[in-house]
Amino acid sequence: MRIENIPDYLQKIDTQALEWMRSMINTDNAFVVTSIRYMADMEIIPMLILIAGLWSWGIYKMNDEYKKKALLLVYCISVNYALYWCLSLFIFSRTRPELVSAIAPLIQHIPDNSFPSGHAIFAGASIAGLYLIGNRLLLLIFSILFTAMLMARIFAGIHYPGDIIAGVIIGAGFAGGLSLLRNKKWFEIYLIQFPIKIASYAKL
Repeated sequence: MRIENIPDYLQKIDTQALEWMRSMINTDNAFVVTSIRYMADMEIIPMLILIAGLWSWGIYKMNDEYKKKALLLVYCISVNYALYWCLSLFIFSRTRPELVSAIAPLIQHIPDNSFPSGHAIFAGASIAGLYLIGNRLLLLIFSILFTAMLMARIFAGIHYPGDIIAGVIIGAGFAGGLSLLRNKKWFEIYLIQFPIKIASYAKL
C-alpha cells in the first residue's frame, strides 16, 4: 500500500520552504536559469568518471586497493538505486510541486513521484561511499558538487526541500550500512576479490 499523503502541517512547511528558496533567484535571468538547469542534472557523470578513474589507476599501479574502492562505490550507488525504485514504485507517492502550486518549473520533467528524490539518494549514497573509502579531498569536492546539484533541483521547482533531505538521509544511511558488511568474509571473497580476479583475466 502506497503512502500518498503527508501531514498537512509538513506539506505547508515544505511548500513555504520551497517558495522561500525560489524567491532567492531571478527566474527572468537567462544565465541563472541555464546554470540551474545544468547543475540540476550534474550527478552521475562525475561519479562514473571517478569510479573509472579509480579502477584505471589500480590497473596502472597494479594495486587492487583502488579497485576495491571503486567497487565499494559501485555497490553503494547500485543498492540505493534499487532501493529508490522500490520506494518510488511501491511505498511513497507525492505529486511534484509544479503540479500543485503556482511555481513554474525551470526544467521539463515527467509528472512522476516526487518523494524521495532519486538524485538526493544518489548523492547521499555517493557521499557515504566516499567517506567509507577514506578520501577527504574527494569527499569535499563531491560534497560541494552534489550540494549545488540538490539546491538547483529545489530552485528549479521540481522537488520540495523535504524530498531532498529525505533522499540524502536514505541514501547515506543504506550506503553506510555497507560498512557493517564489507568486513564480512563472504563480502570480501565474492563481491570484492571475485570481480577483481575475473577482470584481471581481461587485463582490466
